[in-house]
Amino acid sequence: MDTLLAVALGIIIVLLLVVVVKVSGQRKQEIDPALIDAIGRIQQGAQELSRQVSARLDDLNRQLGAIKSLSQQMEQFQRFLTAPRRRGALGEVFLEEILAEVLPREMFSLQDTQIAPGIRPDAVIYSPQGKICVDSKFPADNYLKMISAADEEHRRHFARQFSRDLRGHIQKVAGYVLPDAGTTDFAVMYIPAESVFTYIVENDPEVLRDANARKVLLTSPHTFYYFLHIVLTALRQQIAQERAKEIIGRVEGLVESTKIVVEVAEKTQRHLSHAHRSMS
Repeated sequence: MDTLLAVALGIIIVLLLVVVVKVSGQRKQEIDPALIDAIGRIQQGAQELSRQVSARLDDLNRQLGAIKSLSQQMEQFQRFLTAPRRRGALGEVFLEEILAEVLPREMFSLQDTQIAPGIRPDAVIYSPQGKICVDSKFPADNYLKMISAADEEHRRHFARQFSRDLRGHIQKVAGYVLPDAGTTDFAVMYIPAESVFTYIVENDPEVLRDANARKVLLTSPHTFYYFLHIVLTALRQQIAQERAKEIIGRVEGLVESTKIVVEVAEKTQRHLSHAHRSMS
C-alpha cells in the first residue's frame, strides 16, 4: 500500500507540473532548468515504482493462485474424507505405516488374524503379554460437521452426536478384549488425527472415563508411536531374559558334565592307587 501511495503521489506531482508548463508554455524558456531536471527525475522514479508495483502484483497473483489451488485440494480432500469407507482405508494406511516403522514385520498382522469367530481387528500386535488388538475405523462424520457448523447451536448439537458416536465405537472396540482367546486385557483405539484426539482429551472427559472402564486405550499418531516403542522394549527384555535363561541352562549343564568328569577321574585315580599297592 505504501508503494502504491508513493506512485500515486508521484504521478499527481508530474501531472501538476505538466499543467503548469502547458499553461505557461510561451514562458517555458523562463522555467528554471533545475526544475525541469527535477521533473525528469520524478518521472523516472514514478516509472520505476510502477514497474516494481507491477512485478509485486504479478508475484501476489501467483501466490493467490497457489493458495487457491491448495484450497481446492483441501476441499477435495475433505470431500474424500466424508466417505466413511475411504476415511477408514486412509486410517488403515496410516496405521500400517506406523506399525512398519517401529515393529519388526513378524510382530504384527493386518486384518488377516481372526481372534475369535467373526472378530477380526484392523491390526494385531504380538506382544509378550498376548495379542494386542487395534482398531482404526474412527467415526468422524459428526466431528467434521461440528468443526464446520455455521453457529454455536449446531456446533453443540454435533458435539453431542460425536460424543455419542465415540461411546458406541468404544463399546465395539471393547469387544476385542478376549483374554481367553489369547488377547491382552485391553484393546487399542487408534485415532488418526492429533486434532481430534486433543479435542476429546480437552472437551470430553466422560468419553475418556468410559474408555478406561471398558479397557480401551485411546491413542493418537504420536501416543501410538510411543506405545509401540514400549511394546518393542518389552519384547526385547523378554528375548534377553530367554537368552539369559538359555545361557544359564547351558552353564548348569556344563557344571554337571564337569562333576561327572571329576567323579570319573577320582574313581580312576583310586583304582590306579589300589592296583599300585597290590603290585607292591
